[in-house]
Amino acid sequence: RDALLNLTRSPRAAGEELAGIARDTASTIAQSQEILLHLLGDKAGQGPQFHALNTMTLSMLLGKHLGLSENELADLALASLAHDAGKAKIPPQILQNPQRKKFEEDFYRQHVQLSVQFARESGAFSPQALLVIADHHEALDGSGWPLGKKEICQGGRILAIVDRYDRLCSPEASGRPSLMPTEALGILFKNETHKLDKLLLSLLIKLLGIYPPGTVVMLNDGSLALVIEPGASSMRPKVLLYSPEMLKDDAPVLDLSQEADMKIVEAIRPTALPADVFQWLNPQQRLSYYYTALPVKG
Repeated sequence: RDALLNLTRSPRAAGEELAGIARDTASTIAQSQEILLHLLGDKAGQGPQFHALNTMTLSMLLGKHLGLSENELADLALASLAHDAGKAKIPPQILQNPQRKKFEEDFYRQHVQLSVQFARESGAFSPQALLVIADHHEALDGSGWPLGKKEICQGGRILAIVDRYDRLCSPEASGRPSLMPTEALGILFKNETHKLDKLLLSLLIKLLGIYPPGTVVMLNDGSLALVIEPGASSMRPKVLLYSPEMLKDDAPVLDLSQEADMKIVEAIRPTALPADVFQWLNPQQRLSYYYTALPVKG
């Protein structure tokens, strides 16, 4: 958080700190056999660092499966962390307004150039990392911004998808509804494939599963659960069982890929849950992810 906020005030020091995080992350992921995505418990909160870390984590998930090199992963991680740094110069009343006037939208869109400017001034970003930041709101059909170009770098395509997904689940503007992860993926797949890289989007859906982390589901025995990891099968993730008789930290976790008799019947909208169930499951309005890395065998 401090590094992101300081990038506009002390770009060199903040850039070095962000670059260190990116290099460490890329090194860990490049040297691992596999990375696993998890839902952060009940500690989600506000601040630019949550969206930055979410986009970095999801970008690394895609980058690892695409076989990116350690240097490419480091560039992607660094760009993901700083892609919205320029928003520090955009007034909150514009950032949080879901119905901006044209001049407000034009002002809002300046955050891309500002992010590139602050990143360049830090001296910590390679030309490729700067390009990823510059491209993350462009679209393959030319409808994106700020340049409306159709030729977008691979990192920019990755960041565009994960940025859009996380913003659908955790909107920046007040009053805009938070979508369930399944709904967010559905919107991307049904309505936005003309803008996004279809192969990358299909890979993201495969990696997150049909029921991404953060989804409340009903099982075939009538019990409720919260998806906490995609698991080995897209239809059979790991879930935390709703068990009101015990503390949430002590509740059982089921790997549905290992439970032949258990399966998900449907995803449940959190707002449809009774108040006591919602409070116990605590499906975060703003999802936060973390990853673990499995070492290479042998």
